[in-house]
Amino acid sequence: MQAKRRAPQRESHDSYAWRPMFPADLGPHLVCCLLDRHAGMLWRVGVAMRDEEMTSLKREHAAWLALMASFVLAAAAGILFRDDILRFMHGHSREALMQRARSLAEQGDEAADAVYGTLVRRYPEHEEVLLAYAEHLDEQGRDAEAEALYRRAAATGRQRFSAVRRYVAFLERTGRYDEALEVYEDYVARHPEDPAARLDLGIRLLNRNKLERAETHLHAATQNEALRAEARTRLASVHARRGEWEKAIALWSAVASSDDTLEHTLLWQDVAAAYEVLDVWNGAAVAWETYGTYFPNSLMAARRLRTAYERVGDHAGRERMDLRIKALSPPLPIEQGISGRVYIEGVSALDGLPAPGTTVTGDVYVRFQGNVGSTGAPVVQFWLLSRYGGFEQALDCEPSVLGMAPFWRGDSRRQRFTMRLPDALTAGRYTVALGIEAEPGRRVELWWFDIPADAGGSRP
Repeated sequence: MQAKRRAPQRESHDSYAWRPMFPADLGPHLVCCLLDRHAGMLWRVGVAMRDEEMTSLKREHAAWLALMASFVLAAAAGILFRDDILRFMHGHSREALMQRARSLAEQGDEAADAVYGTLVRRYPEHEEVLLAYAEHLDEQGRDAEAEALYRRAAATGRQRFSAVRRYVAFLERTGRYDEALEVYEDYVARHPEDPAARLDLGIRLLNRNKLERAETHLHAATQNEALRAEARTRLASVHARRGEWEKAIALWSAVASSDDTLEHTLLWQDVAAAYEVLDVWNGAAVAWETYGTYFPNSLMAARRLRTAYERVGDHAGRERMDLRIKALSPPLPIEQGISGRVYIEGVSALDGLPAPGTTVTGDVYVRFQGNVGSTGAPVVQFWLLSRYGGFEQALDCEPSVLGMAPFWRGDSRRQRFTMRLPDALTAGRYTVALGIEAEPGRRVELWWFDIPADAGGSRP
């Protein structure tokens, strides 16, 4: 039986990437062959054109032959020196120069300025190039030069690398808020079809409480499907600030119901709060129940849902929330904010007998009053303070952050920490306080204990 012939497999385009088209030693042989074959012809053409003896060879034929010979020789030279040419082109490409400039800047090498200068001269209208150099100058504190490049980048056309946003952020860092809004509004006037810019401008106007102008741009941004949820959320905030709670509830509910991402389901908290303002407690109860299915550890939500059940006369629901509140509440309540986003609900009792050189462990109950991204977990520091002043010392602790980010507004976390007390402590009363690295100087006292003269200890 004759075996079937196997069809040859076609190679993909990627298989040809950087494959030499000719043997590596073909270049010199080809050049020599072409020179040998055409040298006589080129000499004849040159002599004939010099002496104007174009008997059997017309001028146009001579020009054509000379052109073709030059082309063939150039192609042969390209094949022969292709590696050198490719290395030169790659080393002087925009991407290579950008990488070199960034590398030099990271090393603190002043040569970065020269490379960035070369890039700007070669690509004077390239948004990414202008932004890279502007940010380099910005980091060095050369504000005037940085601003000039930010302005040029923002004027290159419709933004691809957020040039306008970065220019506006630069102006805001220097306190020029009105000028920043003017820059954004000028850009949007020239490019009204840019929904991302209109959304960003609307958010900035909302933050400045310029509600009419914010509403215009946020409404325009809702026409873009990718930005619709964010634009509707911000537009709901515009209505809430005006006291138009029904409109705000409709928008928040639409976004919260659109999918099950925590970022969107978080908005049930805003829906519930709006119903509370309207004194519509049935609506508030439903919204808090929905919120609680996604954030079951939120002590704040359990307390407010209990209030809603009490207002509508749902005794079974209120008793159920009493049990949940008891389960979620810390043994030792504190109820004190430590930063704009972190609120200490309380702590547990310390495990371990506090004594010099020993380790103690305790739980901290935290509520987040603002969203914290996955890369922004608050870094903590515990301090041992003398109850009567005159002594303080940072304590080694594990972990060093308030749990695994991200954290969501209104949610609660319980984080266990272990701390090591100093080896040498005089007798007296001490306090363990918690601070956050981003908020230096702000501390919340969590535990206190006594160190007696015999280096014993007592539980808090």
